[in-house]
Amino acid sequence: MWWTQDGIYPFPLIDNGEIQWRDFRDSLPILLPAAVVTVVMSRLLAERMDTPGHDDTARIRAALLVGGCFLLVLHGTGSAFVLAYAGLFYTLGRLLAGRAICIPMVWLAAALCIAVADQRILPEESMQFGSLLGPSAAFLDAAPFTGVYHWSHSIKLMLLRSVSFVLDWHWALSSGRPGECRYTFLSSLTHLLYAPTFLAGPIITFDDFVDQCHSAKPPGRRLVWYLLQLVIALAMAESAWHLYFPFAMARVELLREMTPRLAAAAVFLTLNMMWLKFLCMWRFGRAWAMADGVSVPENMQRCMCNNFSLTGFWRGWHSSFNRWLVRYLYVPLGGARRKVAASAATFLFVAAWHDLEVKLMAWGLLNVGFLWLEGAAAARPGPWPRAVLGIAGSTYILVLMTVNLIGYSTGLAGLAALLPAAAQWQALWVLGGAYLTLYCGIQVMLELRKLDGTAKEIVGFDYFNRQKTPYEKMLQKKEEEWREHLAELKEYYAKDPEKHDPPHGTALGHFVRVNRNSRLLPNGLPDWKVRELEAVDGWRWE
Repeated sequence: MWWTQDGIYPFPLIDNGEIQWRDFRDSLPILLPAAVVTVVMSRLLAERMDTPGHDDTARIRAALLVGGCFLLVLHGTGSAFVLAYAGLFYTLGRLLAGRAICIPMVWLAAALCIAVADQRILPEESMQFGSLLGPSAAFLDAAPFTGVYHWSHSIKLMLLRSVSFVLDWHWALSSGRPGECRYTFLSSLTHLLYAPTFLAGPIITFDDFVDQCHSAKPPGRRLVWYLLQLVIALAMAESAWHLYFPFAMARVELLREMTPRLAAAAVFLTLNMMWLKFLCMWRFGRAWAMADGVSVPENMQRCMCNNFSLTGFWRGWHSSFNRWLVRYLYVPLGGARRKVAASAATFLFVAAWHDLEVKLMAWGLLNVGFLWLEGAAAARPGPWPRAVLGIAGSTYILVLMTVNLIGYSTGLAGLAALLPAAAQWQALWVLGGAYLTLYCGIQVMLELRKLDGTAKEIVGFDYFNRQKTPYEKMLQKKEEEWREHLAELKEYYAKDPEKHDPPHGTALGHFVRVNRNSRLLPNGLPDWKVRELEAVDGWRWE
């Protein structure tokens, strides 16, 4: 049913038409104790295995045991297919890492995995024991051996982790860094099956994950504050689905009967509820990982209503996936030197990775087109007047709403349902009111970015002709230190033919660990600043 009487709220109805939120919400009573059990098991096993003879792999082996048990519960006998999948990518890395053909072959394997995950190309029934081994093995495809759900539903996130493992290995060998002790099948499988991020992410790169397993730190008060934020977000989401029914209204085509003002409000609320849904799901996974001592990226960097450009929006929405795409796809394809081609390939991959649907392909192409326009505006010398930024930003907010409504919510058919409302004269008044409201909101956003030090990320914003904030002064100081350490590091590597990393206890060793994995650590630079300095200095953290 789309509308059901469920929950603890006094409002009797809840919209259960959104599959991801319904599954996550219904699974919370199981996921919460599972998170506690896996964290406790991981710590106890790591302490028990932490012997001098096993170096510092105790946490990796403990996480693998916990992840293996978690996998068996989820996929049952289908776990054999997951192990075969992991073996395939490990073999690919073993044979091709360090060779020029490695990257094309990895992406060919990725394309095949996306095809396997599409039920229209390869139905679930064709990837079962009964189909592959004959009727005598069909009992393995039935309860109680099958687990909670089919293994192919996990293949998309596994693909991102597998590509990260092989390409990190490839770049390590290509740059002359020894990798035999790090890039093992044990480490690959641990990263692939890591329980807190296995279901929905966030995505953590292989090198980052292994580094943190070797130097895990207790989360302390930070975890308590983060859990409080998660509880508040869950309460807000539960209230929202009780008070507003976007998917039920879409399925009965109620949008066609709405006035332009109500239709615009419905679209705005629907997109905000999508943001809140993903915020809850990803923060649950991140809190779980934090409790286990692993700091994965925060996927939602900003509130949805605190964005007014495509570049800024995609840096903050599903941020870990954005970083993954930049590291493994956008930069290898040429990055800023071939911006249009690299962006087109990146967005089309994202669309295909989500699902091979027309609405997602349209979403990808629209993003590329508007991103090109934004890049053309950024190429103009000198800053734009603040009023022009407000008008352009208002337009791009409406563009973002339309594009994401097509890709992730109602699709092309849902957009067509809004056309009758948009064709009325009242729609012009609604559009004018929306522009005025958004324009005022953007002026507030510009001031907020001055305060948090991210104003330089804004296309055409007059960043330099004003007094720097304390945060920006700190960044300037860190940038100077970065350049000094980089010069020392180049000297260090020049003296060492095998290019071993500096010792962990030294300032230079700390500098390498902080910056290599593109994540903000204490005394480190934010990801966008590291990428900017890499582009200027021609230095890449492999």
